[in-house]
Amino acid sequence: MEDRGPGLQPGEDERIFRPFYRRDQGTEAREAGSLGLGLALVQRIAHVHGGDVFAENRPGGGARVGFTVRKNGPPASESRPAA
Repeated sequence: MEDRGPGLQPGEDERIFRPFYRRDQGTEAREAGSLGLGLALVQRIAHVHGGDVFAENRPGGGARVGFTVRKNGPPASESRPAA
């Protein structure tokens, strides 16, 4: 995902993946139903599938946030047990 907003503050590229982190601590985020869990869940899902997450400022303004996963699925040691 990319945006053209103000970008990330120093250190925020790691904080945004922490559970319950919200940049906007005002009532607007709370009223919109934001809990600050979305990117924390993305990070956990990416890790389970052998991937990772990233967040960075874009040249010229804005931010870029994304994830990677292994093409062949999660590593064998993290596979679900047979049913």
